[in-house]
Amino acid sequence: MVAPQPPATDHRDMVAYEALISEQLHLLGHDIDRNGLVETPQRVARVHMEHFTPIDDPIAEAARHLKPFDAPTNPSLVAVHCSFSAFCEHHLLPFFGTAQVVYLPQEQITGLSKISRVVTSLCQRPQIQERITSETAEVMMRLSPVGVIVDLVAEHTCMRVRGVKDACASIRTRARGEFHAAHRQLDYAGKCAWVHGHTWRGEFTVAADGFPRDERTDMRVDFGALKGIFHHLDHKMLVSARDEDFLRADLFDPEGVVVMPGDNPSVENVARYCINEAVEPLAKCFPARGLDYHIAVTIQETDNNYFTLERRVAI
Repeated sequence: MVAPQPPATDHRDMVAYEALISEQLHLLGHDIDRNGLVETPQRVARVHMEHFTPIDDPIAEAARHLKPFDAPTNPSLVAVHCSFSAFCEHHLLPFFGTAQVVYLPQEQITGLSKISRVVTSLCQRPQIQERITSETAEVMMRLSPVGVIVDLVAEHTCMRVRGVKDACASIRTRARGEFHAAHRQLDYAGKCAWVHGHTWRGEFTVAADGFPRDERTDMRVDFGALKGIFHHLDHKMLVSARDEDFLRADLFDPEGVVVMPGDNPSVENVARYCINEAVEPLAKCFPARGLDYHIAVTIQETDNNYFTLERRVAI
């Protein structure tokens, strides 16, 4: 893993911080002059200075590492597996693990090592696993890919050394993508009453506590199945069950029409469709394990029109 770099101008007082660590040890009843502790304040200060870097705009700072260049014709899926370590912002104890970053480029790509640098950069301040996951995805979306998947698996020492005495296996993953689809709103007075198309953008977030990795895929969530929900809607006509014109098989190919729940294929009902479709792939990952998933889907129809729907599902 690439070592984090301190800010160009670091005004933090290392000597004062070392003195603070010494005072802490003294208040806890330790002899700071004994051999094992003499250099401990310096060691702790160096680690904290490295991982507790104040950054005004962490996303912009991490994006500096992308250094994008033109993608080849018909680019293939890119996957990077790297390790990471950070300090939990709740207890200032370390957590560490592996990150899998997968994206499908369109016009821009970046070097594989640059993605590792992005993850490392986002770990330079007190963090939580969920935020590192979402921020990594946000940085990668600056390449304007078709979609991004980020999966972080970590062991949290705060769970090991405190009362629970166990590793925190809670993870949150995000899958982003887009699809091109048309729709119309019945009984609507505005322009949406006419058939028109959008480039819809979607994002799945899946979180759960304590579920294992699938031995077959070596993954915790079937990302392909989740993104397949968006792919299924690509270049389709989205309708409601009451839109009889588009449901006539003699007029329209049923393969090109997808029925949304509710009275109209609004952004809310497209989100509802997607979250309903997500339950089955998750159930297939670990059937009858008694797992409790938290699923959220955000569907963006236009720049100003988006909807997020959340659901907790016991499988």
